[in-house]
Amino acid sequence: MMKIDLYSLKMEDEGNVFDHINKFNELVSRLVNAGETIKDEEQALLLLASLPKSYKSLMQSLLAGKSTLLLDEVIRTLKESQQMMGGDKSSEDSQILQAKSERGKKKYGDQHGRRFQPKDMSTVQCHYCGEFGHIQIKFPEFKEDLKCMKEKKKSIPSVSVTCYDDGLM
Repeated sequence: MMKIDLYSLKMEDEGNVFDHINKFNELVSRLVNAGETIKDEEQALLLLASLPKSYKSLMQSLLAGKSTLLLDEVIRTLKESQQMMGGDKSSEDSQILQAKSERGKKKYGDQHGRRFQPKDMSTVQCHYCGEFGHIQIKFPEFKEDLKCMKEKKKSIPSVSVTCYDDGLM
């Protein structure tokens, strides 16, 4: 019965995206707690299929040119879309529930679905400042210096020199 509820879930035309995502995550959580396994891509497709026709262009842009679709990406896009339309709060002022994995731990992964654990950065040394705890690209001063160097490069006029050998010597 719970699977039927998830597969038949539909958002109303004037419905709130945040409330809809909460309901969707609640149904998924119930199924996961009951021992069901629903792949991330299937969840993403189910969520997209539950949206009204007014979201058709958003769905098409999410699906265009992709071989796999991630639930987090769909939820993030829906939230951004709702916020751009001015409806950034749910009707109950509640936060979006995040469905937990079977083991209760947050899943980490890259865009290809490979899972990894976040690295302990306390042992990593920055090549820019020599301090531990971050990498060069994440260091704010490096980013500022990089911007300054790019701006300087743009402001310096380039000179082109051409040499000709006319054979006089």
